[in-house]
Amino acid sequence: MSNRIIAVAIVSGLLLVCAGSAFATGTRLNSMGAAGAYFVGEFPVFVTGNLAIEDEANIFQLPATLTKYGNRVMIDELQGTFDTFGGARFGIHYSISDYTVLAVYGSNVDAGVGLGVPFGAPYQPTSPFLAGGQTSAAAAAGVGNPAGDASGGNPDLTADYKGSIMFAHDIGGFRFGAGIHIFGDSAKVEAPNEAIQDIGVLVMDFDLGVGFDFLGDNSLDFGIGIKFGTFDYVLPPQEKEYYGPETNFAIDLVGRGILNFFQGTQIIPYGHILYEVQGLTDTDPPPGQQGQFGDYSHFGLELGVDLKIEPFERVYIYPGFGFRLDTWKVAALGGNEPEIDRRLALPYYGFGLDARIWDWFVFRMGARQYVLFDKEGTFVSGGTETDTRDAKVITTFDTGFSLIFGENDNWIIDAHLQPEFFLNGPSIISGNSTTDGAGHMNVDVALKYTW
Repeated sequence: MSNRIIAVAIVSGLLLVCAGSAFATGTRLNSMGAAGAYFVGEFPVFVTGNLAIEDEANIFQLPATLTKYGNRVMIDELQGTFDTFGGARFGIHYSISDYTVLAVYGSNVDAGVGLGVPFGAPYQPTSPFLAGGQTSAAAAAGVGNPAGDASGGNPDLTADYKGSIMFAHDIGGFRFGAGIHIFGDSAKVEAPNEAIQDIGVLVMDFDLGVGFDFLGDNSLDFGIGIKFGTFDYVLPPQEKEYYGPETNFAIDLVGRGILNFFQGTQIIPYGHILYEVQGLTDTDPPPGQQGQFGDYSHFGLELGVDLKIEPFERVYIYPGFGFRLDTWKVAALGGNEPEIDRRLALPYYGFGLDARIWDWFVFRMGARQYVLFDKEGTFVSGGTETDTRDAKVITTFDTGFSLIFGENDNWIIDAHLQPEFFLNGPSIISGNSTTDGAGHMNVDVALKYTW
């Protein structure tokens, strides 16, 4: 989008509803490298690409940016796994006035509190919070098949996405926004009495944000997210509550600036701080025995900076670099010391490209390289310590495009093509022959109409 359009929109306080802002989606970010940021190895979840590039997907971390994306309906990041659409979402943005936007979202993603998975999971029991036996407080406690569990399986307490509602308002360049995201799931057996059980989880995620527009197209945005969670784990016989929640809480802080650097270039610094804890305990252990428990915590810090360079009209290049530090601590009954894992990305670097070649066609690509240093430290009963360290480099490549139609660029189709799209022979679209065996499609798309 042109700087002139941005400046006019900010000064006037009007919403961005034309040209540049029309083709902004999570799929667009993926095609510029953000997909690699979110799926590097197992964890952590990098924010590079999702904060450094202006996009309507920013609203989930910077709620005040919603004022810039009014009056639209969309399906975003639509990617199939043959029988489901994990991660896809749909949204409706409605401009109540020239300065106020309301948004409603739905999706089929799952969530919880403190469910980040450190690399090298030492606790392998299947977790009721996560599919696949991944590490969490629940997995550390060995939850999943306690004595007397007549359910015949390991319940999954991951919360399904119920919906979001978001609101933002612009007062002469000062923007504020808020959102609430609700996740929940439950499974009950109410009869017969000997089979009564109640397994459920509820997660509430609250987001607040403020933004400041000044001196033309300069801006600062800040966001805070607070998440609370609880669950029920009542199983037969005698409606026994085997496990109860301890602290289930998360908070994250994000910030981004978009500042004029010199002619045709802006500098975009950003940062992210995350802290999350998850805990559970056996509420009714056998007489004379200490109940099982699990405690999990995760801290993440990321700092980075991108440049936004416009070498030609409607062509934008985003080179950037940064670093990220993550530490995990997992403790459970039977361990003399808690396990502490660490991952350091020092540095990561890369670029994104967004080039509107013709009025109806935009080409995009992105690449990033992550220099990772991992430490997996495990303390087991008896005092024996293991300390494993690994250094590796992960490089990601992404491409994509947009097709734009309508007199005012009202109709947009975004596509993100993973590298396997070009390498998988007859399975270039389905991805059925990918080596991970997951059967994920090699394309995700977004469809949008703006007015």
